[in-house]
Amino acid sequence: MLYCEKCKVYVSGQKTVCPLCQNELSGAFSPEEEIFPKLKKPKYSGHFLMRLITFIAIAAAVIVTSVDIMLPGNVWWSLFADAGIFCAWLCIMVGIAKRHNVIKKITFELLIVTLLSILWDLYTGWHGWSLDYVLPCCCVAAIIATAVLSLIFKPQAREALFHLVLNGLYGIIPLFFLFTDRLRIIYPSMICAAICIVALAAVILFDGKRIKEELTRRLHV
Repeated sequence: MLYCEKCKVYVSGQKTVCPLCQNELSGAFSPEEEIFPKLKKPKYSGHFLMRLITFIAIAAAVIVTSVDIMLPGNVWWSLFADAGIFCAWLCIMVGIAKRHNVIKKITFELLIVTLLSILWDLYTGWHGWSLDYVLPCCCVAAIIATAVLSLIFKPQAREALFHLVLNGLYGIIPLFFLFTDRLRIIYPSMICAAICIVALAAVILFDGKRIKEELTRRLHV
């Protein structure tokens, strides 16, 4: 590789003098030299982690089901365990798939966790805990997390505001269950709706232009 004795630097490419000081270069030019350094590939890729976690989930489900079959009893508790394994697998898969965009991952995880909790509540006798606690608490957590990340990741602030609007609209849904008398505990839903309405008002009033630009870009209008 070419080297400048005066600047103490290596020079890439086929040159005779240093581009910094115009001093004559020593060494020999090699056509095989890479201009850009080779980046080391990660040891474990996202696809490998997905396959590994899928394998672990399948193995766990098989073991749980086999133990349930071998043990005496009339209650198929392995069905609940397998459903729990599937829910955990689904949440982890979404987390890995959206790992490069934390803000978008929050929105996806919010939808998955709340919908799965409602299904769990429905198929276990419907006790209402999914609407009373899980839905409003998850919405508030998503709103706060998205707002904080919008301050941390400045280049993604406009996208964060877009997801903040989505999460805010989603957080108003508990009001529907409140007005239709489907809630047993109203305080979490009221607090959630109040926080979401205030957040939406702040975004629209102070960053309405950026929200409009993001909607225009996404909807191609």
